[in-house]
Amino acid sequence: MRIALAAVLSLALLGCEDQNRVAEQKRVEQTRVERDAKRKAEDEAERDLMKSPALAIPELQKRLSDWLTVSEGVATIVVGSSYARVHAMPARSSWLVSCDSGGIEVAITNGASEEVHVRRLTRARLTNDDCRLLASAIGKHMVGLLGK
Repeated sequence: MRIALAAVLSLALLGCEDQNRVAEQKRVEQTRVERDAKRKAEDEAERDLMKSPALAIPELQKRLSDWLTVSEGVATIVVGSSYARVHAMPARSSWLVSCDSGGIEVAITNGASEEVHVRRLTRARLTNDDCRLLASAIGKHMVGLLGK
């Protein structure tokens, strides 16, 4: 009798564990689906934004200025967010704006250390025509910021 009771209790506990495991798997899957849907909506909004130069250029300039500031001949960039690392270098540092089907990024380097700092401004898929227009606008903004 005791063995039968122990077996029934063991099966009941295993059933609860299975139910908990299934519930947790469903919760994890739902979280993944929601995260993927959010990411997809954000990606679509970013693509739409980049298709409108009148909106895209000021937004890209803002993103660049959030990363790179210049004051009294010193360019300062912030790497990271919570525990940021800040680099200061001469405003006359070399830079490059790159654009392709994977988005737009800006690279800046201080010739003394040869360390390159890169900031991706967008990951939106862009055409060659989009790149010509947007990269040129960001390049002009860099000239305005850095004075060269």
